[in-house]
Amino acid sequence: MDDLDKGNIDPTVDPTPNITGLYSKCYAGLIMEGNDGTADFTIDDNGKSCLLRNVFNFNEVPTDEAVCWWSDGGLTDIAYNKFDAGNGTLKYLYYRLMCNLSYENHFLGLDAAKEDKAKYAEVRVIRAYNYFLMLDFFGDPTFIDKISPETPRQAHTYNTNFDASKTYTRAELLQLGREFLFNWIENELLEAEPDLLEAKPETDTDPDYGRIDKGACWMLLSRLYLNAGTYLKNDGQNNPHWDKALEYAEKVINSPYKLGVLNNKVYICSIFYKISIFFIEIIITRLVHPAPTSFWYIYN
Repeated sequence: MDDLDKGNIDPTVDPTPNITGLYSKCYAGLIMEGNDGTADFTIDDNGKSCLLRNVFNFNEVPTDEAVCWWSDGGLTDIAYNKFDAGNGTLKYLYYRLMCNLSYENHFLGLDAAKEDKAKYAEVRVIRAYNYFLMLDFFGDPTFIDKISPETPRQAHTYNTNFDASKTYTRAELLQLGREFLFNWIENELLEAEPDLLEAKPETDTDPDYGRIDKGACWMLLSRLYLNAGTYLKNDGQNNPHWDKALEYAEKVINSPYKLGVLNNKVYICSIFYKISIFFIEIIITRLVHPAPTSFWYIYN
């Protein structure tokens, strides 16, 4: 666990944090509650702070793909597609994403972090992924890309089409926020791609196992472009980026990652053996059928 020791995260107190620890922490925020099982932020149940758990709750529990036996944290309301600002699980998702973004902003703001271009690019992709989830779940969240004493503002205020002197409906502000985040995420991923490791399947005995590579970046770009119609025009049928979604999906398909077979069924985990660690909710909630647990069960 020493590798996750991020040191003091306040750059005004500790200008030279543990770079390796902070880099590792950016990855850890995708799946762990905290360094020692204690959540990174105040919460009544440490497990509820896990990003994967919260992404699953909102992607699957409201659908007919999952049955949830728990009722705390507003899960029953989520199962019936009832959402409001008082929903505890909704807050946990937002808190986790903002917490992750604070670590990533800290790392990316350090000159020492820029010395390793590949690791720096990886954290840019991780940050873009967290903002992708913000875009997908919230549309117009708080946006901040650096450690700053300034009061954070919502994403729509950074859109060049936003005019502070005008009055907007909430739906219009939501669309301005989506548009800004889409363009920002796309730019981050395209700029990071050249410095990432080559797309290459690895096992847990390889030194770069689990690290984000070009394949992971392509996968996220394809997923971003796939919903571009909604993000840019609030029109899921009129997507201006179908061609790009196909282009980046084919990059992954034609990469060294290959299909795997389990019980005579083709499944995607072996295509993205390493990438699945990063975008694990894509795999675990769509294509894998695990044994039931006391929390949830996915069924065919």
